[in-house]
Amino acid sequence: MTLKCDVDSNPGSHIKLLNNSQTLREVTNSKQAEYMWNEAGCLDTGYYMCEAGNSIKSAVSESVQLIVRCSPRLDHRVPFQKEFAAAEGGNVTLNISVIANPTPTFTWYKLTDGNKNRLGSGDSSTTDVSAVGKLTLTNVQQGDIGTYQVAVSNRAPRQDFVVNLTLDVAGPPNIPMNVTAWSNGPHSVSVSWIEEFNGGSNQTFLIQYRADTTSQWTNLTKQFPEKVLHTNHTAVISNLQPETRYLVRVLAYNRYGYKGFTKEQEALTLIADESLVPASSNKVTGEGIAVGLVIGIAVATIAVTVTVFILWRRGYVCASSKSDGKQSEARVYV
Repeated sequence: MTLKCDVDSNPGSHIKLLNNSQTLREVTNSKQAEYMWNEAGCLDTGYYMCEAGNSIKSAVSESVQLIVRCSPRLDHRVPFQKEFAAAEGGNVTLNISVIANPTPTFTWYKLTDGNKNRLGSGDSSTTDVSAVGKLTLTNVQQGDIGTYQVAVSNRAPRQDFVVNLTLDVAGPPNIPMNVTAWSNGPHSVSVSWIEEFNGGSNQTFLIQYRADTTSQWTNLTKQFPEKVLHTNHTAVISNLQPETRYLVRVLAYNRYGYKGFTKEQEALTLIADESLVPASSNKVTGEGIAVGLVIGIAVATIAVTVTVFILWRRGYVCASSKSDGKQSEARVYV
């Protein structure tokens, strides 16, 4: 697909093709500018502007609307939540964000023993080609727990987009995943983890650590609130002992409690005053130069000593000279 801007001017014009404030193409002293998509997507839908001007006349502009039809699919710009939870007697809103053009409709179902019970269309909102479908459940009871299905349709060529969501009783959050610990200095250890489902209530993360020579765990003073499901978190533990192996673990908890700590991870702090210099680094330090000079002098001294010893054994060099200042008769042999 090509967006083309033709200008009738003499001399040639300075031409810009813009999408909102983003410049897609800019040429000077020309009568034409083009912008090409290999394959235009749904998010390319919108108004595009052609702006042109030259030394005779200041810039003038004209807009054109580009419409790209597309079947519903998940909006990758919004984190997808598949699990929801609610306290008994409480309220909960199931939701899903999609991209579609034209505007889609949402139909919600409750799946029970293989049967689909239609619940209606719920609520929805649309901005450009983005749409959000919502189903709100009030006074949740045990019978409401289970699997829900939403079918999204906009009469585009593809079939309806169908997604299953689960509703459970609110409880402790899931244990974090992908915990990793490492040290990049003699007095600190870093730890990272991935946030999992919060159990229906905002969760907080607690970091504990201990040296492998003790059984006493220490809590990291700073605690970390949740961000977005499946987001990566990182924490730094400071004021540690050098050249010591530490164990680290993470706990996720909310107002309903917790399920347990993650598996312990090990990290060995570096030797004191040890610096990490990448192997590819060309940096030379004063300490490195000094060490190199000492080693070089030592090697040269050993080499001279060995050479003299070999020559003496072969008879080319005398082992001593007389004390009266006269030459030894055996000093030099040719």
